[in-house]
Amino acid sequence: MKRTNLLKVIIVALLFVFFSQRCKDRGPSYDEPELDVPYVPTPMEAVNEMLRLAEIEEGDVLLDLGCGDGRIPVTAAAQYNIKAFGIDLNPVRIKESQENAKEAGVNHLVKFIEQDLYETDLTEASVITMYLLPSVNLKLRSKILSDVKPGTRIISHDFDMGEWPPDDESMVFAEEEAHIVYYWMVPANLTGEWALKLSDSSLEVDIIFNQVFQFAQGEVSPEKKDWKITEEVLTGDKISFNLLTPDSVWLFEGSIKGDIMGGDVQNGKSGEMISWEAFRNPKTKQPLEKAALT
Repeated sequence: MKRTNLLKVIIVALLFVFFSQRCKDRGPSYDEPELDVPYVPTPMEAVNEMLRLAEIEEGDVLLDLGCGDGRIPVTAAAQYNIKAFGIDLNPVRIKESQENAKEAGVNHLVKFIEQDLYETDLTEASVITMYLLPSVNLKLRSKILSDVKPGTRIISHDFDMGEWPPDDESMVFAEEEAHIVYYWMVPANLTGEWALKLSDSSLEVDIIFNQVFQFAQGEVSPEKKDWKITEEVLTGDKISFNLLTPDSVWLFEGSIKGDIMGGDVQNGKSGEMISWEAFRNPKTKQPLEKAALT
């Protein structure tokens, strides 16, 4: 076993023992406020699976909504040496989280904030974790889809996002109970009318994209009756699709940034690679939760 992997195993084991003991030692607290979400600690087996699914990399910033005793941010900081934030409305939990971060030696990487989840700025996070309730997840869904930058990974313990299907999910067992971990990557908003052209001006076309969450569907403007969009794939801010014309098949790949997208396209007939760009009419953009595939 490599030294780095061995070190991670040791860290996970120590954190597991630490948080398990803290949970046993902590008696009931009667000065805690009544909250929308009761405090139930996430088992360390589920914490580790959440972080595994998130595929955390150097430079990531993790935000845990409803952080409880801070075990998810603390573990993320300890294992991956990243910045992490925990949000909780309960001052008792915030104090406990700060103490746990200090004891784990990661208080320089982790910050805990006493704040309402619905008023929290989500835009700086690249990974958002949560163990809330179905009703709270649904309330947060609109905020996530509208405010969070595309490509951000959302990881939820036990509860899904309603009609928004996860990109991945897994199951772990802890204390003889099954725990489900859900994973989503926030998609860019592709909805609306786009004017696309190649850099050499050899092809220009208007495309209308409809979208439901991470699933997109493109249609060429009516005047191009023999043209068709197929194989649409949207992953975060990355887009790929094929454009079928009477003369060739064009294989598009690119990225989306606001009302502009672009990248490279390959002419399926000649194999030539050309750059492309498209601009959206901002008036045609629709909120993702209200968009639909035709």
